[in-house]
Amino acid sequence: MITFIVHTDIKPGAEAQLQDAVARTTRFIAEHEPDFATYVHYDVDAGTAFFVNIVSDSDALAAHFALAPSNPAHPEMMAACEVTDVQICGELSPEVEQLVAGMNPRRITFDGGTFDRRVALR
Repeated sequence: MITFIVHTDIKPGAEAQLQDAVARTTRFIAEHEPDFATYVHYDVDAGTAFFVNIVSDSDALAAHFALAPSNPAHPEMMAACEVTDVQICGELSPEVEQLVAGMNPRRITFDGGTFDRRVALR
């Protein structure tokens, strides 16, 4: 299992756009990516959001990146926020390691192998 956490700053005035695009993206993921789950936390007052993505393995994460361009809401979602931090927990295949290298992800571990919400809030 791989956990992939993306922290973002919501661009001023783009809160509704982001929330709408995320809602459409979660429907897209549910329809096309059975081995991928995403959870989103918004702090509109702070102008931030973070995405906790859980995938079964490297193949599922590679499929997610490959499918992103076919998600009609993806460009709107990315236009509404700026990625400020990426964290990854789990073992990646060499191919997926290359896919995420440009994101400069931080490697994290969870105590006892379970997700701790405090990790996402870092």
